[in-house]
Amino acid sequence: MIIPTIDTELLVLAKNKELIEQSTDAKVMISNLDVIEICRDKKLTSEFLIDAGFSTPKVYDSIDETISFPTFIKPKSGSSSINAFKVNNPMELKAYMTIIDQPIIQEFVEGEEYTVDVFSDFNCKIITIVPRLRIQVRGGEIMKGKIVKNKDIIESVFRLVTKLNSIGHITVQLIKNKEGIFYIEINPRFGGGAPMSIMSGANSCKNLFLILMGSKLSYKEDYIDNQIYSRFDNSICID
Repeated sequence: MIIPTIDTELLVLAKNKELIEQSTDAKVMISNLDVIEICRDKKLTSEFLIDAGFSTPKVYDSIDETISFPTFIKPKSGSSSINAFKVNNPMELKAYMTIIDQPIIQEFVEGEEYTVDVFSDFNCKIITIVPRLRIQVRGGEIMKGKIVKNKDIIESVFRLVTKLNSIGHITVQLIKNKEGIFYIEINPRFGGGAPMSIMSGANSCKNLFLILMGSKLSYKEDYIDNQIYSRFDNSICID
């Protein structure tokens, strides 16, 4: 069994999925190539969301366009919020444009930020959807999160993933405010905070094992609600 966890592996595995499975005993749990390409390119993700009828921050086509500040800038393809910044004025925008490779400029949306863990079987059937409120973040990685069974988020993400047709464990990032739900990005892989959802009872690893053993799983929400999880560094001294 091969489960991709690093972004640079995703395209290679998706392109060679059939070859790997035919030449080895491995079963590659990864979405089809078209899904991976949509998720890895933030501009394509935005276009997909708009075409599918979901709200997402406006993408500015160029720095010459009339931009409302504050705005947000990030790489077209990136992860862990590396080189992703809130921009307060035109001077800051020009500075960030010089250090970010293939930047994408978006409308800045405020609200509660959620990461949603979704697990689907090999036929794109959704098995679990777990929203996690991002309470504390460091370097783009969640350090403290709360499991929240928000029905509006769950129903919206269910519709989104049904249109996307993803396979395996993916993470959907969104912001919820009084105006609604705004999707930020989709990562077609395990995220750093996935153990929080797994510990709450939505165990993607166990579900994958059951599927490989021949079980037919159905959608369920039997994970524990309102639990708060913290991640921490463990320093090891070698004398």
